[in-house]
Amino acid sequence: MVGTAREERAFAHPTNSPLAPVIARSPCDEAIQTVSAETSLDCFASLAMTVFVATTYHNQDTSMASIHNDISLPASARDVWDAVRDFGALHQRLVPGFVTACTLDGDARIVTFANGSVAREVLVDCDDARQRLVYAINNERLEHYSASVQVIAEGDSRCRLVWIIDMLPNELAPYVQGQTKEAVIAMHRAFPPA
Repeated sequence: MVGTAREERAFAHPTNSPLAPVIARSPCDEAIQTVSAETSLDCFASLAMTVFVATTYHNQDTSMASIHNDISLPASARDVWDAVRDFGALHQRLVPGFVTACTLDGDARIVTFANGSVAREVLVDCDDARQRLVYAINNERLEHYSASVQVIAEGDSRCRLVWIIDMLPNELAPYVQGQTKEAVIAMHRAFPPA
């Protein structure tokens, strides 16, 4: 067995109505666990439908955190993908306010976050056909950090943004997961309901 799921948590905003179950899979697809979440509709209706699932996998002696964000956005996949693939305009088009500055440096972007932290994110792949972008961070705090962002159409005027982060050390996962929640709020500001 290559990996086994050790922990599953689902997070959603306070709720009054049920949300469809979220399926989380192990890396080997050996087990499928269903996690339920609920949501309430308010001025951030689509934000409330965002589901966060953090899964920790044990592989030999290494725990790898995998943070999955499945975000419903009230915008066309074309418009959201255009913002995602604009690698140097993260602070203007995809997560304004959460990211305050972004400058290109070769195949990387230097990202300054609202909390003052700075990261160098290296572009690994940008696939227009699949509407999928992959980036990585390599620094002294992170042994491993790779993330993919994929945009999936749901009709002409809605889409889902699936953002998956795999990282080590696992102990930093709660911090990164908290940051992704803030990023999702900023995405909803960038793509408000019509």
